[in-house]
Parts: sequence; C-alpha cells; structure tokens
Amino acid sequence: MEKAGRSIGGCWTCRARRKKCDETRPTCHNCNSLELICAGYGPKPDWMDASTQEKQRAEEFKLAVREFYHRKRLRRVFSNKAKQSTKSCDSDQNYCENRQQFQSLQNSPRGATRKSTTVPETWYNTCLLPDDLTTSEAYLLMHYLDHVFYLQFPFYRPSVADSGRGWLLSLLTQTKPMYHAALGLSALHLQSLKEKPMMVRGNVNYDTLPRYLAPALQGLQQYVMDFRTTHDSSIPKMIEILACIFMLISIELFKGGTSHWRLHLQAGLSLLPDLIAKICSSPPLPEQMTMNLLTGTFIWLDVISGVSTSWNPTLREAYECLLTDGKIRLETVMGCENWVIIIILRILKLDHWKRQSRQHGYLSKIELTRRVHQIEEAILKGRQYNSGALDEPGFDPALFGVNPGSVEFVTSIFASSVQIYLHLAVSGRRAKLPEIQQSVNDTIYYFKKLPSIKLVGSLAWPFYVAACMALGEQRDFFRDLATSADMDWCLLGSFWRAFQVVEKCWKIWDTETGDLDCVAAMQSMWIQILLA
Repeated sequence: MEKAGRSIGGCWTCRARRKKCDETRPTCHNCNSLELICAGYGPKPDWMDASTQEKQRAEEFKLAVREFYHRKRLRRVFSNKAKQSTKSCDSDQNYCENRQQFQSLQNSPRGATRKSTTVPETWYNTCLLPDDLTTSEAYLLMHYLDHVFYLQFPFYRPSVADSGRGWLLSLLTQTKPMYHAALGLSALHLQSLKEKPMMVRGNVNYDTLPRYLAPALQGLQQYVMDFRTTHDSSIPKMIEILACIFMLISIELFKGGTSHWRLHLQAGLSLLPDLIAKICSSPPLPEQMTMNLLTGTFIWLDVISGVSTSWNPTLREAYECLLTDGKIRLETVMGCENWVIIIILRILKLDHWKRQSRQHGYLSKIELTRRVHQIEEAILKGRQYNSGALDEPGFDPALFGVNPGSVEFVTSIFASSVQIYLHLAVSGRRAKLPEIQQSVNDTIYYFKKLPSIKLVGSLAWPFYVAACMALGEQRDFFRDLATSADMDWCLLGSFWRAFQVVEKCWKIWDTETGDLDCVAAMQSMWIQILLA
C-alpha cells in the first residue's frame, strides 16, 4: 500500500479508539493488523457524533480487539490442519469430477481411520448440569432450546424418529465452549427483546456478552489444542468443535455480521474435508443427522460468504457433488432446495473465470455467452421442477421436518434473486433492464407469499440482492419489510446491517453515475456482511 503524507488526523476508526494511526492509505495498517474495519479518511461517519452512539462504537472496537487476540491463538492451532486441507484440495483440480471419485475420498489418507489414541476425559462424559446450576443459567439454557435455536434454524423440525433435539441437549451439556456461547447468545436475545426499538437502530447493549464469550473462546481454544495433540479426528470431536464455532458465528451475526466471522468460518471449514469424506462413507453413522446439519450449515455459510467477499469456495466441487447426490439437504438448514445453491456456486465460478480472463486479456464473449446460457437453462429447469423436488421417491417432508409450502416459496425467492445475481456477475449494475426488474418483481411476489414474516430474517441474501436493484415503489416494499414491527430482530443484526447498506446504495445510485454491484457496495463502506 502507498504511504500517504502526514494528514491532519488519522482514520476514523483509530480516532474512535483514541489510538495513534499510521495513516496508511487506503486503509491504515493498525486496523488491518487487528482485522478491524478501517473507516477511512473521508467524510465524518454518522456515528462520530460525540454521543452514546460513538461511545458504543468505541466499546465494540475494544471488544473486537480482545476477541481478535483470542482468535489469533485459535488460528495458530488450526493452521497446520488448514494447510493440509488446502494442499489436498489444490493438488487435485478434478477433486470431485464424478460421484465415484468423490466417494473414493473415504479411502484416502484424509478419510482413513487414524490410529486410536487415548482421549482426555474432558472430551466426553462431562455433565454441565450440576446440582448447583444457577437459576439464571437454567433459564438461559431453556430459553436457547425453546426460542433461540429455532431462530438459528427456522426450517429445522426434527421428527420423532430422529429423537427430537436430544443430540442438541447432549452437545450443550457436554461441550463447555458451546454451552457458554449458547448462554451468551440467549442473554443477548433476551436483552434485544427488552430493547427492541434500540435494536432496530443498531444500539443493542452488549454488556452481558464478555461474561459468556470469554470462557467460550478460551474453552474452544483448549478443545482445539487437545484435538491437535491427540491427532484423533473422531466424528464426536469434529462435531463438538464445529458446533462451538457455529455458535460463535451466530453471535457475530447477531451483532451485525460485519467482522470476525471470517476467522471463525475458516477454522470450521478446515475440518470440513474430513467430515465430508465421512458423510460419504457407508453405512450411515450414529451421528449422521448432526453431521449432516452442521456440514450443511457450513456449506451454506461458505457459499453465501463468497457473495459478500468475491472469493471462490475452496471445496466448491465437493459441495456440488454432495448437494447433487442429496446426502445434504439444505431445505432443513435454510429452507432452500439444493439446486439453487448449486447454481450460486456456478455463478461464483463464472464470476471468478470472467475476472481472471479479463485480467489476462483473453475474455471470450462467445464462451461467456455459452456459460451464461447454461446457467440460465439450469435456473429455468429448476424453477419448473421446484415443487416436484419434494415429491421425489424417498423424500417425506414431515420426516425431514420441512414445511413444503415454506420451502417452495423460499426456494422461489432465492431463484428470483439468483437470476438478478447472474445479471450482476455478467453485466454489472443495470437496474433498469427489463429482465432485472422482472426478477425483482418476482422476488417481491414470493416474499409476500411467505407463510410467516419471521422467515424473512433468514433470507438476508435474496433480500439484499433484490433490494439493491429496486426502483420506485419496489424500494418502498423492501423498506417496509425491513422495518416491519412484527419481525423478531433478536438474531437479525446482519439483516438490518444489510438494509443499511441498501439504503446508502440507493442514495449513491440516485446521485452518482457508474456501476456499483452488491459486493462493491459493501467494499465502498469498508464492511463485509455475512448475509446468512
């Protein structure tokens, strides 16, 4: 980065933290090294108003720095395994070219059973419900089980055959980091209900968070160290670690989903190759349901994060094989059928290919048109058979705990937004194009058809993509939807933050010329929102 001359003051983030800024542009080194969002050197941000809002932002920065050092230690522990996973994926460019090759992963060193070693007792048989369990902890735990969990997984309804949520209670009572993180998330949820008007303005009181987050991060760090020391990648261990990491990601989503989620996600993804190989093994394992739920969750988070950051998921081919094979059904995770997520993966691949080709000067418009046509055909075919996917042999919606009506409308919302995203990847922002406007109208139509407005909070990505392209009365719809008093904002921090970006984009696009796509819009504001 180019070093700028000495200016009157540092970046706005360093000013809020009352720290000396090195004034490197476009973003200062201090913020980058701490993985803080550098607010830059431009006009004074709205939150720098010498009031409660500025003080709260300073506290958020302070907490973020504290969390950074915890995660830095966690990242060091994971680094060797992450490198091993990346090396294995890079060495085979045809990593899942067909189903047989994908299934052969279980016979590779990655999928092979490692030598058994003695496991510390802390991994198992550790009951966290002692006789002296405080009333407040019991209340928070039950509140999480009864309410917060279903905000994380609004489409998940376990059947009697799946033993209900017994697996969840078992994880919570045997995994200390997850237990503490769940209590923290539950406490934040209750606090947000008390301060609901403040939540809409983004001013939730986070005073209760460090009490639970600190032991959660410290406990997870110890778990990972034990995991690395024993060299025993058993399924229960991986499930416990992934469950802990997902809980921390949920906390970040609650806070707005603009920072820190990437390190958590990368740590979880480093375990995914091993878990995917085990999922493809036969016969089904006792932990199969929990494995599928967590694997599907991290696949979804990895795919959707690519939209916010323009990165191409490392295990894209593996994801596509797994989703095509039907071993993972994302209907139970985020209410959308697999084929839509497969198409998002292909658009990410198309966008990556287009950028690389343009950068090296060999972009072929004929080849681009051919690839776009293939994706458009897949979208059309998928929408035609949207309802038919639930009628295929062997799939009982009740058995999977899925409401067919909700899945149909959620899938249609995603499919309409995917068409918009494809146009953005190919042509940039052209909101007035008839095909884009038709897709925006289709998205609005299916939003109106949702059986419950509470589902809107889990649709941050299609909401963001469609709202960015909205014009006139379409904007009024998205504004009313985002500010609806009936919505439960308690875990929708990222949804609300995304809408704030949308509103600023509308102002920019109405007053300035030039293109600004969904990713560029976030980058222009120095944020990366996890739209999950």
